[in-house]
Amino acid sequence: MPNNTFLSSFWEGFQIVKSHKTDSLISITLVPDSIAFCPCGRASESIHDTQWRTLKEAMILGTLVELLVQTRRIKCFSCGIKTEAISWVKPYSRLTNRLIEYIEKLLPLLPFKHISELTGVHWHTIKEVDKQRLKRVVPDVPWSQLRQLVKDEFAISRGIVMPQLSQMHKRTKCSGLV
Repeated sequence: MPNNTFLSSFWEGFQIVKSHKTDSLISITLVPDSIAFCPCGRASESIHDTQWRTLKEAMILGTLVELLVQTRRIKCFSCGIKTEAISWVKPYSRLTNRLIEYIEKLLPLLPFKHISELTGVHWHTIKEVDKQRLKRVVPDVPWSQLRQLVKDEFAISRGIVMPQLSQMHKRTKCSGLV
């Protein structure tokens, strides 16, 4: 078995037991190498069962990466039977945090379709990542202070591709809310 110490450092609490590379995909199998932690933060040595979970990871050297991860359900004294907490994956997610961050960096630059082709992630999933990003980035609208609500329209049928209210945006320096 090759020495995968450097690569194992990307997935805290897991070690690589198998890896396989094709022209378009790197498959990595990971098994736990530490004590399982409950989502409440308590360590538990009592394992209820294990299951395999397939995750998508950010590309390595321009090649898509798929992780096959052995997850454990543990018996926590305060919570009962719970799936262990993994620091580099959100609960119930099939994408690693690193891939989500990569997609979020691409969102302002590329359309969903191109990001989907680049990462191998379905465009609906990319749309959900974008919604979560926008909830964090866009500030709440002070609805009580609004005087006008302005809607941009594109007149594509008349051959105009620019927004109709672009002059108003330049004068008021706002994004449609006055």
